[in-house]
Amino acid sequence: MGIKIGSKVYDAGCSLTDRTLTEIADCANLNAGSVLQAHSPEEGVFRSDHIRIGEGSTLAPGAFVHYGASLGPHVMLDAESFRMKGEILDAHTRWRGNPARLPWGGAGAGPVVVQDVTNGASPSDDGTEVLVPKIAAE
Repeated sequence: MGIKIGSKVYDAGCSLTDRTLTEIADCANLNAGSVLQAHSPEEGVFRSDHIRIGEGSTLAPGAFVHYGASLGPHVMLDAESFRMKGEILDAHTRWRGNPARLPWGGAGAGPVVVQDVTNGASPSDDGTEVLVPKIAAE
């Protein structure tokens, strides 16, 4: 038993309180002072659940993730942000604040495909997609 951790994970001093309930995927970034807490005593009852950190996701310095939370691939949780228990963060999104929210105030809208402005080609021309949160594309 122990933590399930992928390869190429950067850990600059993340606090992991419950290793058996924590999964960290490949290429995740855990910065100094970040916390993954998979338990909480609430109203005299000890509660716990799994925490999952997706591939390429980043916890900035001081970010706090509570039990039952799941971060999709390539999620950014900004510095000093708090992710509430049981919440799921969609892939390719950035969150900040306490409680953490999308910076644009959006409702977690999914990513959309946009035109590549570097060479003027549309994403279908070369088979690649550029993903940005929907609220940013509007």
